[in-house]
Amino acid sequence: MANISYAQNFEDVMLYRGLSHISPGFYIDVGANDPELDSVTKKFYDLGWRGINIEPTQTYFDKLEATRPRDINLKAVVSNQNGRCRFFEIEGTGISTTEQDVSESHLTKGYQSHEIEVEALTLTTICERHVNEQVHFLKIDVEGGTKAVIEGMDLSKVRPWIILIEATKPLTQIEDYADWEDLIVSSGYDFVYADGLNRFYLASEHADLRDKFKYPPNVFDEFVHVSYRSQHETLQKSLGQIDDLQRQNNALEQALASAQHGLRAQETRAIAAETRLENTEAALERAQNQHAHLNTRCRSLEHEKHDLEMALMRTEYRLLTIQHHLAAMEIRRSAVETQLNDTQTALEQAQQDYAQASARCGVLEQEKYD
Repeated sequence: MANISYAQNFEDVMLYRGLSHISPGFYIDVGANDPELDSVTKKFYDLGWRGINIEPTQTYFDKLEATRPRDINLKAVVSNQNGRCRFFEIEGTGISTTEQDVSESHLTKGYQSHEIEVEALTLTTICERHVNEQVHFLKIDVEGGTKAVIEGMDLSKVRPWIILIEATKPLTQIEDYADWEDLIVSSGYDFVYADGLNRFYLASEHADLRDKFKYPPNVFDEFVHVSYRSQHETLQKSLGQIDDLQRQNNALEQALASAQHGLRAQETRAIAAETRLENTEAALERAQNQHAHLNTRCRSLEHEKHDLEMALMRTEYRLLTIQHHLAAMEIRRSAVETQLNDTQTALEQAQQDYAQASARCGVLEQEKYD
């Protein structure tokens, strides 16, 4: 967000409303204090402006030097004359002062201060040394030393468009501008706005800006205080993260829908697989039954095979016996044939012998008759 307010009472919002058309501009900050915390000029520096910061407290001066290289940073107090002066420093606060009574009042509230001596310069001297351009606003916050600051500036020579001055006693709502306001008004400035802490004065030659101070900071200024910026940035980051999460959620929902579609397809496939499994189990059961039947049949066949093998063995035994008998009969046949042959031979010999005997008988018979 571009319109950031750093000032504690939105003083920079009011100034920006009147001076937003100036780019860049120039400012003088008397009692600059911290370069960011409650700073009236931080916003403008970030917009490219430059100016003069006057701050006597060493800690804040060092921070200004470190963070405001474009600015002129002076370690001094602003008063109605040049020289040296006492300064009551209350470290770590913006309520250090040149006024002893103000310091003593702070002591009663529990603050601790120590007195130092610092350089004092008038605004006239500072402007003579460092200002050669138009000053668009002058801010004064010096914890009780306001009158001396104004007395030390010649507003006829250097005329800030807007003068912004803390107008209450330190740490109170008690107004104390009566002591010094006439010095401003009598120099050609008109009071245009009070915010409860500060009073704003407009140079008469810039009266056309008067309407810019008609209302306090409001929604139409479209600003946010810096204290909320980190929250705003965190919120923006969170919103970005929410957008990312929403996108991730959409992607997850799409993935879920796709997964559900895939799951339904898988369920369909699972149902088909279950059906196939049931069919397979039924087929397996039938196969197992067939296997059991076959096992029974195999055992029966094995018994039959055993019986056949035993019958075969008995048959083979009988065959061997028959073959043995046949072999014996063959031997007997051979012996009979041999005997038969011998008998035949003997018969033939007997026949021959008979024939011979018959022949001799015939001869003998013949001889007998003869």
